[in-house]
Amino acid sequence: RIVTNRGSRTFGRITSAPCSSWRPRASVDETGPPSRTPRVASGAVTRIKPSVDRLLYFTDAMVAIAATLLVLPLVDEASAFRVEHPDATAAGFLTQEWASLLAFGISFAVIARLWVTHHRLFTPVRELDGTLVTLDMLWAFTLVFLPLPTQMTALYDNAPSTVALYIGTM
Repeated sequence: RIVTNRGSRTFGRITSAPCSSWRPRASVDETGPPSRTPRVASGAVTRIKPSVDRLLYFTDAMVAIAATLLVLPLVDEASAFRVEHPDATAAGFLTQEWASLLAFGISFAVIARLWVTHHRLFTPVRELDGTLVTLDMLWAFTLVFLPLPTQMTALYDNAPSTVALYIGTM
């Protein structure tokens, strides 16, 4: 049974206490298996609105993945450098791979800044609609795509097409 400010609903084993928002906070009870389709007493199917918090959490996860994808090529390059130059030092790696390290640093700073701005923009948002979710997914796509032009910038010595792809992604 889910109790919200709109009344209570039964969803099999999922139970909720009253809360101030429309999103139920669920817990499990012993009444039986959960129903696949939530229904109100009249038999009409209810739609659960996507929450702003869930969208922000999902976007935060994509930002974390994008930041992780930025560093993975550097890990591979460090391993390959060690195999090719067994007597080399960390300073030798940093000297040889400075372009990759610089591209990583710039892209990480861009991702961090975009993430902070995203949270500031979503602070006043209380409800989502399809347009806002779609725009957020497009924004997240460009963010997750950013590691590719970052690596290309490091590999292709700032060729005009690579720089255009990098800037276009942002």
